[in-house]
Amino acid sequence: MSTSLLVVADDLTGANDTSVTFARAGFATVLALSPDTLPEALQAEAEVFAVSTDCRPLPEQAAAATAAVIAAAHARDLARLYLKIDSTMRGSVAAQIEGALTAWRAVHSDARAVVCPAYPAMGRTIESGRLLVSGIPVNDTPSGRDAICPVPTADMAALLPGALVMPCQEAHALADAIRQSEAEVVVVDARSDDDLRRIAEAIALLGYGAIPVGSAGLANAIVATLPAATAQAAPDPLPLNAPALLLVTSIHDTSQQQVDAYIGSTAGADAIVFSPHPAQLLAPGSLPALTAQLQALLVSGDGTVIIRANPARIASGAAAEALAKTFAQQLAALGKHSLKKRRFGALVLFGGDGSAALLHALGVTALRVLRPIAEGVPLATVRGGAYDGLVVITKSGGFGAPDLLCRMMADLNPKEAHV
Repeated sequence: MSTSLLVVADDLTGANDTSVTFARAGFATVLALSPDTLPEALQAEAEVFAVSTDCRPLPEQAAAATAAVIAAAHARDLARLYLKIDSTMRGSVAAQIEGALTAWRAVHSDARAVVCPAYPAMGRTIESGRLLVSGIPVNDTPSGRDAICPVPTADMAALLPGALVMPCQEAHALADAIRQSEAEVVVVDARSDDDLRRIAEAIALLGYGAIPVGSAGLANAIVATLPAATAQAAPDPLPLNAPALLLVTSIHDTSQQQVDAYIGSTAGADAIVFSPHPAQLLAPGSLPALTAQLQALLVSGDGTVIIRANPARIASGAAAEALAKTFAQQLAALGKHSLKKRRFGALVLFGGDGSAALLHALGVTALRVLRPIAEGVPLATVRGGAYDGLVVITKSGGFGAPDLLCRMMADLNPKEAHV
């Protein structure tokens, strides 16, 4: 069996921010932008492959979608699987685990899921079976009020019916406890990176049948249990030789605050900002007028361009999912227009829906994942096609300090580092 690993995530930014963990350790890493492009990506000379099912808000489809991409990868003789879920348990996590177990049993009769979405570096911990964000129950944070995938409780056993919750122990003791439990889904507490290390070591002791299920936090620990990477390091594409184009389709407060902080800084003061109202984005036939407005802004300067989702409150519940998709597609069309009319050195994409929509519109099928530009924020380049080599940076909507975008932009352009 090969030593290759497949990362399956429920959105694009999640696939990217987890696969970068393996790239940072030296593993040649390729991200397929959709299940349809996975077979092509699997032909690449790489050790880690990642794909998004885009099924976070789709519980009825998530099990089948997750099982399908894993089954498609069986032909590559992959040794390991990592199921990447949201660190705050938003969306169809239970169904994704069900699908992963179904597909993994085809090659491992002893398949089981070891679940820990904790990411202590980002304030996410599992304590006594409860998911906390900076010490606050997740349902009392913005993730609990998410317009599309609200998290109703911090109780992991309630979020994953039938799962067994257990405390973290030393690796051998934990592996024995999981094995003796005979449970198919086990949730393990983790308050620190040391706890994640113990969980990763226990998973290694359980063998290839054990599916690690977590965020980028557990992935960081899993890397240390793998054989050493053999790939040669790819050239670093920074600093940029042209401005960046930012597409912000996440209306999460965290992302909006990060954009506000950058626009309000000296470095971001001359950025071109286009933020259409949701009513404009939803109005039938509005795209030509919005494109004309954007074009007028594009010719007004030659610096950074920011196209952002207006943070005006959108509907909650089922309608929010459809609205968010429409926003993402409309904003992606505006991003594509910008790339046709101006030269940019990088795409900076906040929010999974918008990231996927723009890259799809550009005909991008895969990314070469290189390294993190910040914790949980991957730097990649387009692999093949008309935009081959273009720098792409993606960030999930809901995490990071208010100054994160300021620091990212300083890395892209060192001239901004001290302003």
